[in-house]
Amino acid sequence: MRKKYDFRFGLRDAECRDILNPMISPAQLRAARAWLGMSGDELARLAGCARDTIWRFEVGRAARTLRPSTEAAIRGVLEARGIRFLFGREGGPIGIEGRP
Repeated sequence: MRKKYDFRFGLRDAECRDILNPMISPAQLRAARAWLGMSGDELARLAGCARDTIWRFEVGRAARTLRPSTEAAIRGVLEARGIRFLFGREGGPIGIEGRP
């Protein structure tokens, strides 16, 4: 399987993901759920994933190992409810922002 290459930046696909769409952190996920008052069960149901997947990620047992499709589904549910994930200049997670 050939690696994809992004000619705009001269980076491979994995490097582009980190820069253009950084992964949310366990702390950001916990904060987003708390902000919305959403249970892990509810988020799992809406995102179409297992509750254990969310739990393992939040407690750090699966940190940085969510499948891109799973992360996109979780992120989509939270962003549709007004959560915005914030990242620093280097792409590291710095917090969340939510609509009241």
